[in-house]
Amino acid sequence: MSRAATILALVLGPTLGCGGPAPATQAQLVFVVQPADARSGAAIAVQVAVADAAGRRPSSPATVSIALAANPTGATLSGTTSVDAVNGVASFADLSLDKAGSGYTLIAFVPPLPPVTSGAFAISSGAPVALAFTTQPTDSRGTAVTPAVQVTLRDAAGNLAANANGSVSLQLVPQPNGAAAVGTMAAKLVDGVATFADLRFDRPGQDYKLIASTSLTSATATSNEFDVQLGPFAAIRPASSQTWATLSGGGSYSWGRPVGGFGGSGAGDNDIPVLISSGPDFVSVSGGYIAACGLTAAGAAYCWGINLDGEVGDGTITQRDVPTAVAGGLTFASLTLGSYYACGLTASGAAYCWGDNSSGNLGDGTTTRRTSPVPVSGALTFSSLNAGHTHACGVTPGGAGYCWGYSLGVGDGTFTDRSAPAAVAGGLTFASIVAGAYHSCGLTTAGAAYCWGDNNRGELGAGFASAGSGESSPIAVAGGLTFASITAASGSHTCALTSAGAAYCWGQNDRGQLGVGDLTDRDAPTPVAGGIVFKSVAAGSGPHTCGLTAAGAAYCWGADESGELGDGAMIDSPVPRPVVTQ
Repeated sequence: MSRAATILALVLGPTLGCGGPAPATQAQLVFVVQPADARSGAAIAVQVAVADAAGRRPSSPATVSIALAANPTGATLSGTTSVDAVNGVASFADLSLDKAGSGYTLIAFVPPLPPVTSGAFAISSGAPVALAFTTQPTDSRGTAVTPAVQVTLRDAAGNLAANANGSVSLQLVPQPNGAAAVGTMAAKLVDGVATFADLRFDRPGQDYKLIASTSLTSATATSNEFDVQLGPFAAIRPASSQTWATLSGGGSYSWGRPVGGFGGSGAGDNDIPVLISSGPDFVSVSGGYIAACGLTAAGAAYCWGINLDGEVGDGTITQRDVPTAVAGGLTFASLTLGSYYACGLTASGAAYCWGDNSSGNLGDGTTTRRTSPVPVSGALTFSSLNAGHTHACGVTPGGAGYCWGYSLGVGDGTFTDRSAPAAVAGGLTFASIVAGAYHSCGLTTAGAAYCWGDNNRGELGAGFASAGSGESSPIAVAGGLTFASITAASGSHTCALTSAGAAYCWGQNDRGQLGVGDLTDRDAPTPVAGGIVFKSVAAGSGPHTCGLTAAGAAYCWGADESGELGDGAMIDSPVPRPVVTQ
């Protein structure tokens, strides 16, 4: 009997004796073994029976075919899809689906019988075998990479390893000068995807790549090449043998010799900018001889360094190699560092200082070392504050100048140390005052420059150098120039900037820190070589100086023995050289 006849016999029933037919019985298909949930590519066992309502099955073979009914992902059904029934049962042993998903159903059919649909089942991903960068790292400007880098883990059929319990790790290659990726370097897999939302790189470079790996498979993935560039810079602050800078898009960098074992994410001297990867993000960073401090956008102060005299401000004299919160919970608007002490100004204009106080440079009326902030005495309100080597100066909102600390820099008409603010002599109305090593300079509200104190190297800019004590009260800087800003830090040189962006420097020049093209001291303002138009210029407490253009490009000049110029050369320069940014 043919297969069709066999099935038809089930439909019509067998012929009885005496010529009369038996009662008709409708044949049907039944999934006696339903498809179960499985992994992609794994075998699915299914059995389909051909029988009538009474359970009778044909004795002759009938071919049962299987196909996908509900197919929500467009999967492909593989395996043997047509099987001869044996004793009325067709067994499918090697069916499989390639795509993960849920809500699949199978349909079985044997014409002319009505087809039958299985129960719903799901397919999960198979064993993970492949990693891939689905969101590649893009060229960055020193900030976190956007969009966030993503790496996927998939099975042999390309399904995301949604049920994989593990993480993906990244490694940066190559690593010139000890370059490293920072941020989250191992991300947990979520539905087969690892997302690296805060990934950034600690120094500029070209043709970097990332390698992704996981313990779930031996396979790795390599990203496209990308470059890391820095800038534009928002601020730059040269210190003793180190320079600090912040980017416009966020993030702080340093180069030169680290203070107290910390100066970025690398150890030892750095001759190009290196990201400060520990602690919070800073909007400004300032450095002294053996310490540095950073200020967050919320006004929280953190310091680090050797901490011989409490200049870290955490209540101890313990060396801190990472940014440590300054004690007292004060909110500062600005920070400034002297050689072995620090000061901060609150938004309301209250001044606080901490650290070495041997010359009264904390201004609290004593010469006692302080390991946490103490208020500057006199209940004065300041609009600006600047710390020099062992003296500090401030300007009130009304333009009155006050200084305290070591005698030469005070400018009150005497050569006496002052442990509390003393009014600067001469009755000038100042817009700002800066403190140097043993001298100070101020700009009036009209832009005229005056200096006082030691003048052995011509740092007063008055047109002459003088041995001995120098000037105890302000004298006019020579040349009749009008300046928009002035800087001295804790060194023996001074620089100023006109409103047109022309930089002038004077004073000590043994390492080229004036930027005038030679190593000869100057006793009057001398143009910085190169004709660069600057937005800001800052003198370091060491013999180097840096400036920023309006576009945020950084230049430095002077001493470079520790890499403080940031140009990768470690060779002194008497003219401005661009800081490495790529």
